[in-house]
Amino acid sequence: MINAISIKNFQSHKDSELEFVPGVNVIVGASDSGKSSIIRAMRWLVWNRPTGDSFRSHWGGNTSVTLELDNAIITRMKSDENKYILGDSHFRAIGTEVPKEISDVLNFNDVNLQRQLDAPFLLSQSAGEVAQHFNKVAHLDKIDSSIRIVQSRTKEIERDITFKTKQLEEQTEKLASYDYLDKFEAEVDLLETQEKKLESLHSTETKLYNLIEDIRNTQLDVERLSAIFKLEDTVNKALAANKKKYELLSECCALRNLIDDLSQIIERKEKFKILLEIEEPINNLTSQAAIIQTKNKNLLTFQTLLDNIEAIQYNITTKEIQIEELQEQFDKEMPSTCPLCGNKIKK
Repeated sequence: MINAISIKNFQSHKDSELEFVPGVNVIVGASDSGKSSIIRAMRWLVWNRPTGDSFRSHWGGNTSVTLELDNAIITRMKSDENKYILGDSHFRAIGTEVPKEISDVLNFNDVNLQRQLDAPFLLSQSAGEVAQHFNKVAHLDKIDSSIRIVQSRTKEIERDITFKTKQLEEQTEKLASYDYLDKFEAEVDLLETQEKKLESLHSTETKLYNLIEDIRNTQLDVERLSAIFKLEDTVNKALAANKKKYELLSECCALRNLIDDLSQIIERKEKFKILLEIEEPINNLTSQAAIIQTKNKNLLTFQTLLDNIEAIQYNITTKEIQIEELQEQFDKEMPSTCPLCGNKIKK
């Protein structure tokens, strides 16, 4: 039940509030006083139509319609935002869509709100249209639709059962023609058993054949090697003699290497003998060379000192000449009496 409605800045309504009482409520007023605007405002809240801003008042500000119901208060507002308000929840209004939460609370349809020029409700309609309307209200149309769907599905299942029954009978007749298969199955099992035994015998035969071949090959190898076994003693003696030969050759090589080492030692001894003979003259020459090297170092030191002394003497001579020249210039330029104090200057 609608208890009250508040309309702000909607067509001719700047700020209007209407309270309703239980039962029938009648809104009376002069033409163009805003009676139809109340229905338009309610339609705008319920169905989010019309769109655009043509219904907003020229006074400016937010346009809003608030509907107070028994169980909720719903506000439709258009300002910088286009939204619905339900309690503390806000929902955006997009296009002509109404948020589901708002539609569920309102539970309005076309019957609840009629336009000014709509025909009287149910009075101008035929009996069939009236019955169809009440069927829709009671959801009888959905029941009829469900019954039709169930009946259609039932007929489809019955046709399917008839077809499957006929198909089962045909398969039963075909199955009867295969009664001999039980006996045939036992014979097949017997044949499979015999076949397995035959495979086992073939396997055993193959193993025996391979064993015989191995024995024959072994006998042939023994016959071929029997001649070699007779020569075993001779071969062993030859191997022993060959081993002795290699031992003697190894010793011979070792002796040759030892002789070569002795020859090299003798040659080195002869070379060292010559070196020992010239050792004393070389030591004398080395001592003389060390003495000469020391004297050369002392000579260089003395030469350096001499050069330093000559440089110092040259510097002393140069300074003395400079001192004499400066003394002459001082005597020439400096007066005998001080121009400031008048005392005689000692030169």
